[in-house]
Amino acid sequence: TNVNYFLVADAVWFVDLPGYGYAKVPKAERERWGRLMEDFFSEPERITMGVQIVDGRHKPTELDEMMNDLDKVIADYKTIGTAYLVVPYLPEEYRHLTPGYPVVIEEMKRIGETVRQAGMKLLYHNHNVELLQVKPGLRAYDILISDTDPDCVGFEFDSYWFDDGGANPGDWMRKLGSRMRLLHITDRGARRSGPAMTPILKMDSMELGTGNMDLDGLLEIAIAN
Repeated sequence: TNVNYFLVADAVWFVDLPGYGYAKVPKAERERWGRLMEDFFSEPERITMGVQIVDGRHKPTELDEMMNDLDKVIADYKTIGTAYLVVPYLPEEYRHLTPGYPVVIEEMKRIGETVRQAGMKLLYHNHNVELLQVKPGLRAYDILISDTDPDCVGFEFDSYWFDDGGANPGDWMRKLGSRMRLLHITDRGARRSGPAMTPILKMDSMELGTGNMDLDGLLEIAIAN
């Protein structure tokens, strides 16, 4: 791995070191990366801004753990001017029917209240797993809605994933009402996954307008909410 340079709009250089911080490499290689970064940052006059990207799909490193401070997260988000903090994804051990799921609910309550007091809003972003039934007629998403305080917890609704799970996205958007603060809109369609003569197609996300979802209808509901 080396330092990679990208020229943006012929005006700004974006400098990237892929994998630094979580990649599984030998200790000697990590040490080499460290020397590389120290050398780069030894001339701060050439640096305008630093951006640290944390991938929510990976367990936190020790460096990430040091940043696991809600007050600091709130302060950072206020600095960039956003009104929302979003829970993007639940690892398997925190999904419904696991010991971790009640913990998620309680943590969302706690974090949501703290975020509310700071003048912001905590949102939950869904996938399709929330449609699995806890018992007949009751889905995990129902619990997320009923067991969290509307004043503290809202939702970023991902219409693609609920369509993927066999649900009617519009019905769920209406159920959320004003608690749906953001709409993650993606089109869904079919791609050919084999020879031309086969009727079997693979469902996949598509560029907006090239799939089969009722995007105009979903936008109307979102605006009404």
